[in-house]
Amino acid sequence: MIWQDYRKLYLNAIKTYSPKFKKELQRQVDTYCDTQDLNAISDKRIKKTIQNVHIAMGVKMAQIAEKNVSKSVKGYYGPEEFKNNQTDLFTYLMLYYLEQKGLDKVAKEITQTTKNQIQQYLIKSVEEGLTMQETIKLLRTAGITDYRAEMIARTETGKAANYGSMIGVTATGLVTMKEWIAARDARTRRVPPDAFDHF
Repeated sequence: MIWQDYRKLYLNAIKTYSPKFKKELQRQVDTYCDTQDLNAISDKRIKKTIQNVHIAMGVKMAQIAEKNVSKSVKGYYGPEEFKNNQTDLFTYLMLYYLEQKGLDKVAKEITQTTKNQIQQYLIKSVEEGLTMQETIKLLRTAGITDYRAEMIARTETGKAANYGSMIGVTATGLVTMKEWIAARDARTRRVPPDAFDHF
């Protein structure tokens, strides 16, 4: 049951957060277009979007994991006082995890990639002999960050779901063991050509 829950949540999160990341990446490009100053581009809103993904997806997966593991053990219902404060605890743990795993660093890296893309676009426009005004006009509509939005949403959603599942299972107080279940598709590692067989 947890795999189906995860898949549905994951796809919905991608659908919800890809456009949000796209909007924030475009906002970074627009900031440069308005100021012609790469240093004016901030990572603040990207950071907030990452937090939102982790809270939404992570907390939901923690609740699903806790519920499924608790139901699988006959007669176990977990401490009642925990259930009353579950959402707050899971939210706190997700935010703590983000801080420990370097939320600032992730947001800065995403922002630096946007800056690098803008710089490459500027170099190309100089080579083509475009004026700054022409370059800015084209840069606003170039969509240079579009492909990244879904990739970032997928990465952050996956991280949030994995950690959320772990804290949900840990919250039961039961001794558990994590098991990797391979998707068994063309992207799954196997021997050969990869030394690590995940198939």
